[in-house]
Amino acid sequence: MSSFASESGGAAVPRSEDVPEALLDCHARLRQLTGRATALGASPGATAEAVREVAEKLYRYLTVSLPLHEEDEETSLFPRLLRHAPELAPTLAALRADHQVQAQRVAPLVSLCQRVQRAPEQAAALAGTLAAAAQALQDVFQTHLVSEERDVFPAVRGVLADEARAEIREEMRARRSRLSR
Repeated sequence: MSSFASESGGAAVPRSEDVPEALLDCHARLRQLTGRATALGASPGATAEAVREVAEKLYRYLTVSLPLHEEDEETSLFPRLLRHAPELAPTLAALRADHQVQAQRVAPLVSLCQRVQRAPEQAAALAGTLAAAAQALQDVFQTHLVSEERDVFPAVRGVLADEARAEIREEMRARRSRLSR
């Protein structure tokens, strides 16, 4: 079962009771959206409408869902893991540092997505630039996502008690409910 349901505003609402599954869904959406944007560069016949649609979805993801995902990790997940699995400290420190590097790749892509939305008539001409920026983001995320999936998410299931995982789920829901107000 998918762990998030898309809302019209681009926010994600956790459906799964499994924290790692909910976070994995976010990873899948990031890979899917950046993959779609990257594929546009390899499609010389990409229509302006196709480019605009991908740019719109990617913009919404990068400005709404990704910040929520990072807040889930930084505020709810990582501190609890540090308390219960201090051996993960180097991994978590590296993941936190990755968030800073990722922000440097996200910002230009967000700007480009906005440009496509403001000037849809230029969308087809911007397909290659959008594809390159999406690929740069994919490149910087690849190691990060694999590390979380290999090292962090299994630890969530292995070291965090049901109560701690329930608290994380509730915090994730609360973050997303702020968007619907």
